[in-house]
Amino acid sequence: MLSPQNCVVSEISDDLQCTICLDVPSSSTRVLQCINGHIFCEAPCMEQYLSHSKTYQCPICRVAIDPARPIRSLAAEHIIAALPTASALAQNAQANGKADATVCAGASLGCTWAAADESSRITHEAACPHAIAQRAVERERTAWRAALRRLEHRIEQLEAGGGPTAGQPPTTTTTTSAPIPTTTTTTTTQSAQPPAPHYQQYANLRADGYDASRSEVYASTFVDSAAQDGNLEGRTISRVGGAARGHVGSVCAIAASSDWAISGSIDRTLRLWRRRHTSSSDGDGDEAAASGYLATEPAPLVEIGCTTEHTNVVCAVAVHPSIAHVAFSGSFDGTLRVWRVDATCGSLRCTARVDVGGKVLSLEAASRAQELYVGSARGEIFVFDVTGVDEGVVPQRIAAFEAHAGMDVRAIAMAESEHQRVIFTAGGDACVKAWRAGSNAAAPLATLTGHGNPVRALALAHHHQLLFSGASDATIRVWFVGGLTGAGAGEPSCLHILRGHKDTIWSLICDRYFLYSGSADATVRVWSIRQGAAMLEMPEMAAVLEGHQDVVWTIGQMPSCESDSRALLLSGSADCTVAAWAWD
Repeated sequence: MLSPQNCVVSEISDDLQCTICLDVPSSSTRVLQCINGHIFCEAPCMEQYLSHSKTYQCPICRVAIDPARPIRSLAAEHIIAALPTASALAQNAQANGKADATVCAGASLGCTWAAADESSRITHEAACPHAIAQRAVERERTAWRAALRRLEHRIEQLEAGGGPTAGQPPTTTTTTSAPIPTTTTTTTTQSAQPPAPHYQQYANLRADGYDASRSEVYASTFVDSAAQDGNLEGRTISRVGGAARGHVGSVCAIAASSDWAISGSIDRTLRLWRRRHTSSSDGDGDEAAASGYLATEPAPLVEIGCTTEHTNVVCAVAVHPSIAHVAFSGSFDGTLRVWRVDATCGSLRCTARVDVGGKVLSLEAASRAQELYVGSARGEIFVFDVTGVDEGVVPQRIAAFEAHAGMDVRAIAMAESEHQRVIFTAGGDACVKAWRAGSNAAAPLATLTGHGNPVRALALAHHHQLLFSGASDATIRVWFVGGLTGAGAGEPSCLHILRGHKDTIWSLICDRYFLYSGSADATVRVWSIRQGAAMLEMPEMAAVLEGHQDVVWTIGQMPSCESDSRALLLSGSADCTVAAWAWD
């Protein structure tokens, strides 16, 4: 049993959550902290963590922790003791004449509703944003803990000398339906053992005190609206080669240009990839063997660079269509970073770092202006002027506004014209909101409601009349927004609800002909978008892409280039791989 010797009253972290179990410590438990204010439950979290850790470091900031003299946080204990409990709320309701009161499931998040009967509680919780957020938190907490168990299992396999998928050869299945003829393709190959450098990265993460239970993972959206020319009748989409490996944690975000792609992960790294050359004289065969890819089915992406400058989960990446050789990344460490990308020599050089002031969850670039929109965990949108970042200029914040009061901003989509810019934001309050961008703020236009759970992803059709939103209720809603964007006339409304996924929709992207959706059910689904006069009709499911072994957190598009005429669909998953798909 730990016996704290130092008792201090100091500044603590703003979420009052144990950084190991993600729960608010019990009022009957001592609360410990590191010198930077990150708190821990004394028992069992801190005891178990220190008993398994070799470095005795805080899993968030890596500051040293003295196991013999841990710091006790009286400030946190006092605040936690003063928090209202369900029983306290019920007693308060009874004191006001509400005998046998029942409270909302979101009481721990601030809901003060109470009533005497169970049926009214159920009705209330169906619409209460606090209850909706609480259910989402519980689901995500379960997913994070499962991710931790999978990561520990992979480490044990590597330490035992086996591969991360030892004895389980990957299987890829592609199923298509009208208007594309039904085709099923199954490819089975022998699994290859990951290379020694990957094992070393696992060992380094463990030695650094890396704690995957704190690795909240969100998806970012990258939209490439390049048209796919030609008749789509009879075409099929299928997996291209093997999976690209390199990350040792879930792949959370992907963005790409025509000749390189960048990915962010819960392992706190950014990795740079380029297309595999088709020529056999470029040395890619040796590169494949060194990277652990299957020689018979090489991955279409080759890792050429990696950086570990972020100190927490990298959950958002973006590229600006008018700024070449530059990428942006946002992290739970509260920073926005600008990277100079050199795909020739495989380097990622950080040219600017901006403290946003909170966890960064989403990024979206304005194509008609050199501006970047940043979504935060506190419900705020920050607008940065990124003029000159390719020459080392630091981005300047030019505007900020609160989009979803206190709720996470999970995704941002943008409709731009010569006369206006309309921004769509998705949040943990289960709403999609529309804003007209101004010089130093944004004016609210509309709030789109209908999802029963937090909205995770957004994508806008190329003609700006349809907006797609994906949520934790496993549905995709199709909204008419032409009246908001100026592309049409009429009030915003929900036209269709697309069903098929069995779990949370984490990412959406859209091109001229198709909508692509990535989900926690480990699949990517392809939906055919109607053209011309029929564009408002319901999209049909055109394909189900299977092959990932875990949650698909993010998807992106890699446009065609001179060396490869194919546009690639990229998907990043909790199985730590990036897969590529292409139309034949």
